[in-house]
Amino acid sequence: MTHPQYPIPQDEEGRKRYESAKRHAALAKEQGKSLDEIHEIFKKVMKGTGKCSGRKQ
Repeated sequence: MTHPQYPIPQDEEGRKRYESAKRHAALAKEQGKSLDEIHEIFKKVMKGTGKCSGRKQ
């Protein structure tokens, strides 16, 4: 099964969000999360709707 490629945003903020989403997905994979959970985490980070303990309010 090939993994679909997410288009990398061209703006700086989008690229930072993409890299953050990849890091979050990698951590979720290390924690043994399911593929569905990993994809949901990636999507939330890309949309900016995730809840990160390090995010500034």
